[in-house]
Amino acid sequence: MDAPPPPPPQPPPESFPTAVSAAAHVADDPLTSPYASMNSYCHDLSTLQDLACRGAWRTIVDKVARSRSLSLLSKPHEHLIYLTFNLLSLVKLRRYSDAQQELRTLDDDLDSKQYLCESYPDHYPNHKSGSMVPFALRWLHAHLPFTLGDRQLALDRLYTLLHFIRDKKLSRNRDSTSEVSLSLWKKREQFVVNTIISHHLPEGVQGMFVFVEGGDKQK
Repeated sequence: MDAPPPPPPQPPPESFPTAVSAAAHVADDPLTSPYASMNSYCHDLSTLQDLACRGAWRTIVDKVARSRSLSLLSKPHEHLIYLTFNLLSLVKLRRYSDAQQELRTLDDDLDSKQYLCESYPDHYPNHKSGSMVPFALRWLHAHLPFTLGDRQLALDRLYTLLHFIRDKKLSRNRDSTSEVSLSLWKKREQFVVNTIISHHLPEGVQGMFVFVEGGDKQK
């Protein structure tokens, strides 16, 4: 009777931790799977979405505070998402000074390297380069000065945001951008344009719509 074949060679023991760690990083990267659930992308995100849809702003503020105190947010993008919900809730509650304090915890330059996925390879090993800053956070960053009486700073930031949308999202890499994404960014562009107009109209600048819509297209 023939002897059974020898078992396949095993890797040396020291290689197991490396392999397990690598697999854990890949499986734990929430930005690599487009089919992941909302909660796998960010801790309890579905609850935040539901509370926001119901206008439960005080509950969101309490939930964000609790999640932070219990250290439930482990990744940089989760902190930004929770900060965005908290900031929006404070604005909705007209707690503008508190919202300003929350915003001051961020770098004023939202395009800073600290907000790029590639700055955190341990957290996002397989994710392509790009910003983690939600659009809502960019808009709130631009809008908040207006609520505090600094209309000019708000306008400056809104125009910067409009330039960001047109230059980085609508003008570049159109061939590699999906129609769904382009449509979304066009809607965001119009939203920012309308916000700019709303800030100008009280001053009687009726022609600003023409300038914003077509001024940057003129040669």
